[in-house]
Parts: sequence; C-alpha cells; structure tokens
Amino acid sequence: MPTNREEHFSGKEVGDCLLEYLLGYGGSSAVFLAQSLSSGEKVAVKIFLPRSTMDTEAQKNFYRRFLREAEAASQLDCHTSLCPTCLVEPCQTMSRTMAPCR
Repeated sequence: MPTNREEHFSGKEVGDCLLEYLLGYGGSSAVFLAQSLSSGEKVAVKIFLPRSTMDTEAQKNFYRRFLREAEAASQLDCHTSLCPTCLVEPCQTMSRTMAPCR
C-alpha cells in the first residue's frame, strides 16, 4: 500500500516529466509512470525517497545503492524486459532515474 509520501508526487512535474501515477515502491524509492514534457514519450521515473525513520548513515547507504543500481542499469540495453536508463539526475532535493516505457 503506497504511503502519502509516494501519492503526493502523482500529477507533479519532476524535471522534464509529468508524473502520472505510482507503479511501485520499495524501501527507499518509488517508480512512477510519467510523460516526458519535451518528447511526449511515456517513461518510468524512479525517485529516491528514503524513509524518515532511517538514520543518516542508512540514508547515505541507500542513496549510494540507488546510484549504483542506476549506473548498472544504464549499462544494460540487451533484453526486451529491461527499460534502458536514459537519465540519472541527483540533486539536493531529489534524485531520480528515467527510462522509456516499452
């Protein structure tokens, strides 16, 4: 069941994307179906959203894992079940990855 934290992003613009709805979430991130405002393409956007109950060190570890996962995913474009990662955008307020939806 999504928390209010994830639901709050639906309908919001994040970078070049309009988030449509939550596709899924885990311990430190949520994935949304979105539309690129520049290309009109449907994309999946994964946003780093650490739990507020995590201590600072745990948040740092999850953030490093989030970036490593995005880097590893960007190296893979060889299977129809995988979405290629086309953007990894860390910033002070939010970090996200974006991939085209097939």
